[in-house]
Amino acid sequence: MWGRKSLPASIDHPQAGLITIKIHPQSKRMRLSFRAPACFSMTVPPGTSERALQQFIAQTEGWILRQLSKVATLESSIQNQFLFQGVPYEIVSQSILSRELYQINHHQKVIIVDAIGVSSTQRLRYVCRKEFQQLLPPLIDKYSKAMGLFPKKISIRDTKSRWGSCSSAGNISLSWRLVMAPFEVMEYIIIHELAHLKHLDHSQAFWSLVSQYCPDYNQHRYWLKINAQQLHYI
Repeated sequence: MWGRKSLPASIDHPQAGLITIKIHPQSKRMRLSFRAPACFSMTVPPGTSERALQQFIAQTEGWILRQLSKVATLESSIQNQFLFQGVPYEIVSQSILSRELYQINHHQKVIIVDAIGVSSTQRLRYVCRKEFQQLLPPLIDKYSKAMGLFPKKISIRDTKSRWGSCSSAGNISLSWRLVMAPFEVMEYIIIHELAHLKHLDHSQAFWSLVSQYCPDYNQHRYWLKINAQQLHYI
């Protein structure tokens, strides 16, 4: 008897491009997800047929097109602007006659990136990483002392689905994309991850600890939810 035909690693969609396919042993249903600017992926249960896969994609066609439309709208609205600490900054690309690869004028809300070399997107990622590296240490120090919780190690990463994480070993990772969010939102994520050093879950005790140092945490969570796509644009 012939075995079931294995699924392809990806499917080429006429509008969405390549949709990556991942078989997850714990999945009970098919799930399609999207990450800006144009990354679609599917998680499917073991034993899913390619026919069922194609049918599911056809059924979600409207959702796919809505995500692409949102990105197109976002691209046109921020083509020359960039969120920095929650505030739109104008992006100017020009030659910079110094060792620095960028300059920030906070008064005029302008970020100047060097026009020579890599793309503006790569420059903006560099700006975010550098600025986050400078902002993070005093915030970690402030809230570690206030909460009496001290991480063993801090890592700056670019995670796809999390703004931060805390391991059982006491190591904390934070996304550099948080520098695009308002300062209070960045503080919330730091408090959130430090709280995990005491409660490695999302229990009532955990949220009670978070609320002691960030009473408006629900407001900040909502901001991240509705602006996540913009923070992942670059």
